[in-house]
Amino acid sequence: MASMAPRAGVRFLRLVAVLLGGGCFVAPQLKAFRSRGENDTLIPRPAGTVEVPGGLKNGVKMVMDEQPFMLMSHQSKKQGKGVAITKAKLKNLLTGAIIEKTLSSGARFPEVETVWEVGTFSYRDDDDGSYHVMDMETFEDKSVSGDVMGEMADWLSEGDSVEWELWEGRIVNMQFPDDIIMEVTEIKQSKDSGRDQIVTLENGISKQAPSYISVGDKVRIDKKNFQISKRV
Repeated sequence: MASMAPRAGVRFLRLVAVLLGGGCFVAPQLKAFRSRGENDTLIPRPAGTVEVPGGLKNGVKMVMDEQPFMLMSHQSKKQGKGVAITKAKLKNLLTGAIIEKTLSSGARFPEVETVWEVGTFSYRDDDDGSYHVMDMETFEDKSVSGDVMGEMADWLSEGDSVEWELWEGRIVNMQFPDDIIMEVTEIKQSKDSGRDQIVTLENGISKQAPSYISVGDKVRIDKKNFQISKRV
């Protein structure tokens, strides 16, 4: 009987070690899983609300009449002893249309809740004028209207990397991940007494540029407004 005690003790210690080892192993896994869930941007979250006029700021996106809009500008004015009214200039993110709307003080609108995805530009459909991009993770083809694409369409080439913003499965915004680098191929004319000039870029588009820019120079095109920002 005495000889069995040490063996029983060893078995007990091994069991404790296994249990402690398992506990130490499981706890980090659970913690890591919870951390991924908290930080995952694709997990749906309750959308906030925008209240007029305190919550208004240029660039905020909100849902009005079941359509997503971006606030471009606004001005609030109080009429006599009545409540203040706000004149707002809004851009429809689906159609690109610009509208003006009068908003009542205290009105609330849901914020536009979106996610961003990345992929490449594939082609333009000449039949309906839409543009097609491919999600490089799922290889899913997505179409974008010319209204949403806007001026960016003039700068696209097949295979270019692009980023898009999704609202309820529809693309409402598109942009390049970085600024565009283009070579100057021609100096067309000078402006403002030689301080500025019009140059032609390698894609055939003409832009205003500083007078020190020469043919053969490479210039950086701002991805937001598609203007020449500097020589590189």
